[in-house]
Amino acid sequence: MRDCLKNTKTIYQKRYIGIQEQKDDEGYETGVFTPSYGNLVELQKNVVSFVQKGTPNISQELFGLLQRHEKIIMTSEPIDVGVADIFWIDAPTSAEADYKVQAIYKGLDTQIIGLNSRIK
Repeated sequence: MRDCLKNTKTIYQKRYIGIQEQKDDEGYETGVFTPSYGNLVELQKNVVSFVQKGTPNISQELFGLLQRHEKIIMTSEPIDVGVADIFWIDAPTSAEADYKVQAIYKGLDTQIIGLNSRIK
């Protein structure tokens, strides 16, 4: 019960699988490569915002490292996550994902995931 349940928020994640080549309607390769992701997973996690709207590039010191993240996910239960995974936090799942994992910090009893915006 290290995570305060009343502060959790429903977020969605897709795991990065790799780069795949697109094919046309007849099944031929087009030479265009796009990232592919797994299935959508619903999570209940604590999300903290470092940046208020209109104030970019605010830095925070985290574990002695100076990093720039717009949001972080904090949890005592580790998430299976990779650096190229994408998250829906402020956007509906019908839209494009709004955050991408930039860094993962693992402690003895916590995991912190640094996110930055995908939408510029």
